[in-house]
Amino acid sequence: MADSYNVLGGLTYLSPVETFPKAKAAATRALEIDETLADAHATLAYATWYYDWDWTTAEREFKRCPRTQPQRRDLSLALQ
Repeated sequence: MADSYNVLGGLTYLSPVETFPKAKAAATRALEIDETLADAHATLAYATWYYDWDWTTAEREFKRCPRTQPQRRDLSLALQ
């Protein structure tokens, strides 16, 4: 769900003002349930970077991806 909101807002199919807060809320909720979800960290990082322009928080979330699920190498590519 959270990734869908990121895509819809990032490609402006829907208003970013509407979609990115929903993406962040869904990712945050997922992380409340399971802190090890790399996808949720990546989603939160993207929304924070692309919508909030909060580079520090986005970098921290992107860096959590490979630590929580090292088998998902595609999630670590965002840092390269």
